[in-house]
Amino acid sequence: MVPIYEYRCKKCGELFALMRPVSKADARTRCTSCSSTAVRRQLSRFAVVGAGDDAGGGDDLDMGDDDFGDFDDDW
Repeated sequence: MVPIYEYRCKKCGELFALMRPVSKADARTRCTSCSSTAVRRQLSRFAVVGAGDDAGGGDDLDMGDDDFGDFDDDW
């Protein structure tokens, strides 16, 4: 299984995702919009899927809205 990482371009602000091995998570990459290498990996939400105590499908990871507030403003 290869994880999906999210990146944001410091030049144009584009947010994009790449599937890459864990060993390449911080490897240099180019923006998919402007081809700049001024790219930073973003903190992303993730879900753990499996049968646990709450196998009924409850969503304990629901954080409300789809963003992290001002977290990424100072990158």
